[in-house]
Amino acid sequence: MLAADDHQRELLLGTLDELEARLTTVEAGIRGLSNTLGVPAAAARPFREAFQAELDAFRRDAGIAPSVTMSGNFDELTASQRIALLRMLHEALTNVRQHSRATEVRVSATVRNSHVRARVQDNGRGFDVRRALSRRGERSTLGLAGMKARAELLGGSCDIRSAAGGPTVISFALPRWEAAETVRTGIGRSDTGLIPGNPNGARARPHSLASVRGGPH
Repeated sequence: MLAADDHQRELLLGTLDELEARLTTVEAGIRGLSNTLGVPAAAARPFREAFQAELDAFRRDAGIAPSVTMSGNFDELTASQRIALLRMLHEALTNVRQHSRATEVRVSATVRNSHVRARVQDNGRGFDVRRALSRRGERSTLGLAGMKARAELLGGSCDIRSAAGGPTVISFALPRWEAAETVRTGIGRSDTGLIPGNPNGARARPHSLASVRGGPH
C-alpha cells in the first residue's frame, strides 16, 4: 500500500513539473509577444532595413559577419508577421552571441506565397537541446522557449537542432496571413490580420502550413 502511494505521489509530482514547464514556456511566449507590441517603429520600416540593423548590432557585439541569404518581398507580410520574424531572428542571433562561441554564422530568410521561413546556423560548441529547454529560469532557455512559443502561437513551427560540438540550427516557419477580402478578391489586405470593416473582428484566413512544418530547410 505504501509503495502504491509513493508511486502515485511520484506520478503527481511528475505531472506538476510538466505543467510548470509548459506554463513557463507559455509565459515566455506571451512576454515576447507583449514586447513586440512596444516596437511599432520596426513594423513601419522596410523589413530588410530593420533586419540589417539587427545584423549590424550582432556584428558589432559578436565580432562575426554573418553570411546572409534573403529572397522574396518581406514588405508584403503583415506588420505582426514582420515583427514576429524580427523577434525570432533576434533571439536566435542572441543565442549565438551569448552562448555558442561560434566563428561562422549563416542566416537565411525566404518569403513564399504560403509561408515564411527563416534559419540561423552557427559552427559553435552546440548544446543538448532537451536539457537546455528543461532548465527553467535561465535567460537562454527562455529565449529558446520563447521562440518556439511565439511561432506556435502564430500557427507556425520552430525547430532547434544541436548537439555537443555543434553545429546548431534554429529554423522556423510561419504561415502567410491574408484578410478574407484578399483571399476572395485580391484586395483589402489588413496588417492586423482582421477583416477590414468587420465589427465582429473576424480573423483572416491563414495559408496552410502543413507542408512546411518540421525540420530546417
